[in-house]
Amino acid sequence: MEERQAICAALRDLDPNNSALYATEVAELANQLALDEGKYIVGRTRIHVDTDAFGRWAARAVEEGFSRYRDLLDVQLAEGQNFDEVLRELWDAPDSLREAFKPETEADVLLVSLLRQMGEEFLANSTFGLDFYLSKRVRHQSFIGLIRSPLEISELITTRETEASPYNRNEKWIERLAGTNEEMSRELDAIFTEFSTKFDQALKRAKDEKFQLKSLDKPEGLLYLPLNSRLINLTRAIVREDYSIEDFVKSTVSVFWAALEYPLADARRYINDELKVLLAELMDGLRAQIRRAADSESTAFRQFDMEASTRAAEVQRALDDTVAWFTHSDLEAARRRFTLEQCVKIAVDSALKSQRAFDADIHKSLSHNYTLSAESLVFVHDVIFIALDNIHRHSELKKPRVDINVQVDETAGTLEIEVLSDTRTQQQRDTKERALAELRRIIDAKAVGIRTKREGRSGFLKIAASLGYSDKGKIEFGFLNRDKFRLAVTYSLVIYSSSAHD
Repeated sequence: MEERQAICAALRDLDPNNSALYATEVAELANQLALDEGKYIVGRTRIHVDTDAFGRWAARAVEEGFSRYRDLLDVQLAEGQNFDEVLRELWDAPDSLREAFKPETEADVLLVSLLRQMGEEFLANSTFGLDFYLSKRVRHQSFIGLIRSPLEISELITTRETEASPYNRNEKWIERLAGTNEEMSRELDAIFTEFSTKFDQALKRAKDEKFQLKSLDKPEGLLYLPLNSRLINLTRAIVREDYSIEDFVKSTVSVFWAALEYPLADARRYINDELKVLLAELMDGLRAQIRRAADSESTAFRQFDMEASTRAAEVQRALDDTVAWFTHSDLEAARRRFTLEQCVKIAVDSALKSQRAFDADIHKSLSHNYTLSAESLVFVHDVIFIALDNIHRHSELKKPRVDINVQVDETAGTLEIEVLSDTRTQQQRDTKERALAELRRIIDAKAVGIRTKREGRSGFLKIAASLGYSDKGKIEFGFLNRDKFRLAVTYSLVIYSSSAHD
C-alpha cells in the first residue's frame, strides 16, 4: 500500500488531469494503513502492565526499603560486579538464566525482598498487573472466540447452554450427510459431539490452566517472573546508578519485562508446538470419522470435507494470531495517533473477528473526528469488545440492532462510549437485574479487587477497574425497558486535535 501511495503521488505530476483521483486513492490508502496499524497495536498490547500505576504504588510501598538498600549499598560498594561484567555474562552464558540467586550480603537479601514484593504486584495486582490485562484481553472470550469462530461460521462445531448441559445437535451437517438414515444420524451426532467436546476442552485447558500466572492453584501456568541469578545481578549493577526511587522503579520494570521474555517464549512455543498440533489432529480425526460413517462418495460429504479443510486452515491462522499476542509492546513507544472514526472501526472489526458467528446490525454515531492516542484506541477496543461479547451471549436475538455512540466532550476532557442494543431477555429477568445491581454495588464500593481476574460475568468490572476510579471515569449499565440494554462508559481523555473533515 505504501508503494501504491508513492506511485499515485508520482502520477499526480505525470497525469495532472486526474490528479484528484490519485489524491483520493492516496487518502484512502493512508486510512487503510492506519486501520491496519491500529489492529496491529491492539493485537500486540494484550501483554500489558499499567507501569504508571505500578510506579505510583511502588513509590509509596518500597521507598523506605529502597532507602535502606541504598544505605547498605554505600557501605558495601566495593562488592559486586559492574554493569559491563554482568552484560558480558548474560551474553556468554544464556543457558544458565534459570540459575538461582544466592544472596551474599544483607543488601542482597533486601534487594531480593524488594524485587519479590514488586514482582508480585507487577504480575498480580488486580487493577494494573499483568494478570488483570491477561484476563481482560486474552482469557475473557478473546482467545476461545477467535479460535472457535471459523468452525462456528460453518457450523462444524456446536454450542451448549451451560458447561454442564449437553452440546446442541449438529442439525445442519447431520441432515445433509445422513438424510433420513436414523442409524447414521445417531453415529454422526456422537462424532460431532465428541469433536466439540475435545476441541473445547483443549481451548479451555489453554485458557484456564496455561495462560495463567504460575502458582500453587495454577501449577501449569506459563507466566511467572524468573528472577534468577543473572537477572538479579543485572538489577544490582543497574541500581548502583539509581539514586532515586523513580529511577529504581524504572530500572526494575525494564528488568521485569526482560525476565518475562522467557515465559512469553514458552507460551508461544506451547501454542505452536502443542496446541496447534492437537487441534489439527482433532480436525483430521473429525474428517476421517465422518468419511467412515457417511457416504464418502456423496456430494454432501465432499462439501463437508472441503469446508472442514478450509476451516482447519483458518483455525491454524487464528492460532498464529494468538502467538503474536504473547509479546510485549510498549504503548509509550506507540506514538501513532488515530482518528475517532478509525478507533471505533478498529475496535468493532477486531471484536467481530473473535465472534464471527455473531451477526449484528451495527450503527455508529461519532462526534467530530478527534485524534486519540494508541492507549485510548486500546481502551475503546476493550469497551466495545466487552459490549459486543455480552450482546452476543445474552441478547437472545439472532441479529440484534446495536447502536454505538462515541462522543468527545472537549471542555470536560472526556470520551463517552455508549452502546445500546436490542434484547429479548425475558427469562429470569429478576435474577439478571439482581446480578446487575450487585455489580453496581461492587463498583460503587470500589471493591472490584480480584473479581477482575475472573472470566465469567466480569466484563463490566474489568472496565470499571480500567477507569482507575478517577473523578471523570464512570460506568453505567442496565435494561432501559423490555427490549433495550445500555452500557455507557466515560473515560478521562487527553485530546490532541480535532477536525470535522480529517
